[in-house]
Amino acid sequence: MGRRVEILLADPEARAIASLLEDKAPVTCDMVWRQLPYTGEIYSARWGGRHVSTCFPAPHEPLMQENATIFATKGDLIFFHVRPGSEDILRDRELMSPNGVGDLSIFYARISYLMGPSGHVSGNLFATITEGLEAFVTACNHIWRWGPGRVILQRAGG
Repeated sequence: MGRRVEILLADPEARAIASLLEDKAPVTCDMVWRQLPYTGEIYSARWGGRHVSTCFPAPHEPLMQENATIFATKGDLIFFHVRPGSEDILRDRELMSPNGVGDLSIFYARISYLMGPSGHVSGNLFATITEGLEAFVTACNHIWRWGPGRVILQRAGG
């Protein structure tokens, strides 16, 4: 069994496990893995379909595209490196660093077309939820209706 990430939502409570796609996105998987554990705000981001996003630390060097896609589906975890000066900046501009912003998005509905203010946006598909998906979907719908929540991403044991 490869590396896995535990995703915990605080309000509403939900837990999911995502398996890293290390054979398809090794650089992105390593970059995310090194940043764990991570705690932050998670909010509904409907530009590209039903998903929740959190501002994740940006990589120190430009992140290459690997396993890049403009389509996501239920259970996909996609990392976007939003570079400084991009029209696709997040609402949390104050989190911009000289390297830009990392946008870690978790998709909770069928096929989404990844769009931003400047058009389609490709991201690195680096993990997929393998446990707890349906409870996670319910919690994400709550975030869409009632506003941001808190997320913890950490290395899953076992």
